[in-house]
Amino acid sequence: MQTIKTLRLTLGLLALILASIFLHWGIVVTVIIMAVATLTLIYATQHRDKAD
Repeated sequence: MQTIKTLRLTLGLLALILASIFLHWGIVVTVIIMAVATLTLIYATQHRDKAD
C-alpha cells in the first residue's frame, strides 16, 4: 500500500515537471514566433517605403 502511494507521488511530481517544461517551451516558442513576425513586419515596411 505504501509503495503505491510513493509511486503516485513520484508520478505526480514527474507529471508536474513535464508540464512545466512543456509550458516553458511553449512560452519560448511563442516569443520566438512573435519576434520573427515583428521583424518580418519591420522588414516589409522598410522595403515598401524604399519601393515608393
